[in-house]
Amino acid sequence: MQENSNSSLVTVNNIVRLLATVCIVLVFCPTCMVSCAGKETGVSLMTLVEGITTDFGGNVLDPHPIALVCLLLPIAILACSMSKTMTEDNIATVFLLCSSVDLIGWIAFKYIIENAAKKYYFDFKMTEWYVINIISISVIILFSILVLVKKVHLDENPTSIKGIGTGSGKGDPKIPKDKIMGKCPTCHKYLVEGDQFCTSCGTLIPKEIITNYINRPKGNPKPTEKSNNDEFYCNKCGTLLHNTENLRFCIRCGTKIIHCSRCGAVNFYGDEYCVNCGDKL
Repeated sequence: MQENSNSSLVTVNNIVRLLATVCIVLVFCPTCMVSCAGKETGVSLMTLVEGITTDFGGNVLDPHPIALVCLLLPIAILACSMSKTMTEDNIATVFLLCSSVDLIGWIAFKYIIENAAKKYYFDFKMTEWYVINIISISVIILFSILVLVKKVHLDENPTSIKGIGTGSGKGDPKIPKDKIMGKCPTCHKYLVEGDQFCTSCGTLIPKEIITNYINRPKGNPKPTEKSNNDEFYCNKCGTLLHNTENLRFCIRCGTKIIHCSRCGAVNFYGDEYCVNCGDKL
């Protein structure tokens, strides 16, 4: 169980936090080198903020305080990743916007320093720190897009693969829908009848999910299946929901309810395809 607990620390959100921290540190690292007469000088983004002057007081490069945005944006990403009130979609949107602007800012930084070097006939080259920074920002952008298109959740391991009634990952055996108790509150994988722990992340299954599944009246609709009375069971907590046509969230656990645009069937947050018609949500 200790192994599962450790592996659950490797989530998309934690990776984004790490990458944002790296981006903050790299603001102060020499991401490019300029040289004249064999003398090399490291130039960081903070150098661009302050500007560059010669020993005789002349300006080689004017100060660009706007470049501080490239420091503030990863700080905003780091702060947003720790939010407990924002929705996952809103957090991912902030990640995407901040990282995209940050990437543009670093490309502009390279352009400004390179042009200044050419103007004064200095040699110019980028360092490995610049490459690491660009890769870090690009990975944040990639994860943000994957979260927004529902391919992965912020609290999931990025190697996880979703499926509806098809197991918790590639190669897993199919799980009969009537054996699914709900979804793990930590990694959102399906929980199978008889399990005490999530087989994906090792989280102890809440007693409420097991109790609601066991006490579900026989003959009632299975989770996400529609009855004649327009009743559904939440696929996370098992609560029987009435009049779901007007519901947007589970009244007990808050799981988001998604109505298929094609057939109108009820689906739940995290589902990629409609359980009724199979159309992509």
